[in-house]
Amino acid sequence: MPKEILFITPDPPVPPSGGGRRSYHLLKAAAKAGIVDLVVLWRLSSEAKSLLNNFVRNILHVKQNQYGTKKTILRKIATLVGILLPLILSDYEFNYLINYVFVKEKLTHRAISFWLINWYRLLIKLSLINTVLPARSYERYLNFQLIKPELQKLVNSKTYDLVIIDFSYIGSLVFPVIKNIPFKIVNTHNIESQFYKQLLSESDIHSQKYRHKLNLDLMKQVEIETINNADLVFTCSLIDKKKFLELASNANIKVVPNGVDINFFKAVSLSKDDVVDKIILFTGDMGYKPNIDAVIYFARQILPDLLLQIPSICFVIAGRNAASTTKYINLNLPVKIIDSPEDMRPVYNSADLCVVPLRYGSGTRLKILEAWAMNKAVVSTTIGAEGLDVNVSNITLADTPEEFINACLAVLSDKELKVKLGSEGRKTIETSYNWKQIESDVKTMLQEIK
Repeated sequence: MPKEILFITPDPPVPPSGGGRRSYHLLKAAAKAGIVDLVVLWRLSSEAKSLLNNFVRNILHVKQNQYGTKKTILRKIATLVGILLPLILSDYEFNYLINYVFVKEKLTHRAISFWLINWYRLLIKLSLINTVLPARSYERYLNFQLIKPELQKLVNSKTYDLVIIDFSYIGSLVFPVIKNIPFKIVNTHNIESQFYKQLLSESDIHSQKYRHKLNLDLMKQVEIETINNADLVFTCSLIDKKKFLELASNANIKVVPNGVDINFFKAVSLSKDDVVDKIILFTGDMGYKPNIDAVIYFARQILPDLLLQIPSICFVIAGRNAASTTKYINLNLPVKIIDSPEDMRPVYNSADLCVVPLRYGSGTRLKILEAWAMNKAVVSTTIGAEGLDVNVSNITLADTPEEFINACLAVLSDKELKVKLGSEGRKTIETSYNWKQIESDVKTMLQEIK
């Protein structure tokens, strides 16, 4: 008998991009292990639904009209109320009002709840009030409330063998609804609290320190609760596993690494005889703060010195929301922006060097795995390559601006070194980070759950 599986994720897993690739491939593995119903705490396009229908049975997601799109007087009143109520009520009273009165009992239009939450989150960002959930969890809080009745109905109508909760930060939202499902798996992409810890350590502004400390404490609580309520936790690396065990020592944790489709990401020989520029490539979602910081760091502290040595360098920033980086960097520098490319392979293929100058974050970097798969040399900070199987043969690590400059110059001026790093990176991918093998391992793991 195939297993009945419920898969809950905060974001659409298709089209697979950024961290969503992990969600996509684990969803595929679950579909091979049994019959899957998918819950997405966000809107889905018709194209995404069409693709997902190929391997899931039912899809529950937030509908566009659930947000309440009409600009009514009621909404304007709600906006004003949303400003005033958090300043009058305690945290508990305000959360009760939102969770119970407005949403659960449906005593007023959901648009009011939407605006109350948004204003509440704004006040959180301004550090005017505390909250019972970290900011990252609040990003999907209202969406979950909108589909919670339908999710409860779905859970009550099926006899699920197991549930997979994608991303630890939604665990505290969904556990009350899925508590009767016998086996619960949490798939982590990184250590969410580590993100706030690093922000706190680097912040010099008091209000920011307060906000980061608040979110750090709250996210730790969410992660501890989520891990302790799970029967099994997936992490990206042994490093993440060790850090999670520090939060919950009795947790059952298995490493499920990130990977690459090695048949899709494959280098193609190019004739670059007529190409003058030396292309240094950074890829990633530029809505993600560690990526923004990395680009600013590279453009301000590394690129100018590189140009003094090799004036033909062009720094290429490619990925989702890449166009937003123009407000952070000096456009007089030789920088090229490729916003949301449909296919990353030509972008990688044209690069002479891929850089990962991340200074904070956790999990493992898909940008390194993809660069390796494309036979590209990589220079990274130690934290950028954290959790991956790295050595001096497949990557160059550099943690100060001077080290990073020297490492980039060494690769760009030594063709043999560049080829060796790319070749060893590809071997590492084929040995340890092939999505096809990872999917097969996860499928077996799920099928063996009693």
